[in-house]
Amino acid sequence: MGEKIVVIMEKPKSAAMAFALTLFFGPLGMLYSTPIGALVMFFTFWPALFLAIPTLGLTLIAWVGLELFWATWAAICQQERLQKISQGTS
Repeated sequence: MGEKIVVIMEKPKSAAMAFALTLFFGPLGMLYSTPIGALVMFFTFWPALFLAIPTLGLTLIAWVGLELFWATWAAICQQERLQKISQGTS
């Protein structure tokens, strides 16, 4: 009588898939793991692009690295959240 039944309707996101989609499609690929992050990175692309000229492209390298990290991290956090819910330790 004291048992909880947990039904998870959300499928876990793959960190590898999040990384690959972001690598190949940029902010559009981030929609898979973090829609808010995709919007942020989409709107920060143009300033990063304009700063790429005086920084010899280092801004774009940092921007892509941040984008890849954020997408992968969001997928891993979602997996951990679902695991905690399924174990009943939310």
